[in-house]
Amino acid sequence: MNWLNQMKVALVTDDIATIGKLSQAIPDFRSLAEMKEAQALIGEGLKLLRNESGRLRREMEALKKNASYQQSRLAPGSRSKGFTAYS
Repeated sequence: MNWLNQMKVALVTDDIATIGKLSQAIPDFRSLAEMKEAQALIGEGLKLLRNESGRLRREMEALKKNASYQQSRLAPGSRSKGFTAYS
């Protein structure tokens, strides 16, 4: 499978690892049409990577908030607000 087809498949399947690998090994294209197509595909790959980066950033922030909340609940002197068997 040639580079253009591999990139198309990677974009359709959201295969970020393959997109990265292909972006590091861009071949010499034979025609202007292939170059323009590659440019468009690389642009779509960048969009996908930016979206994934934003999604991961939001997940990390949520995990940090959750960890901070859990730490504050376990800190000495804090009272657990959960239900117990004796409530």
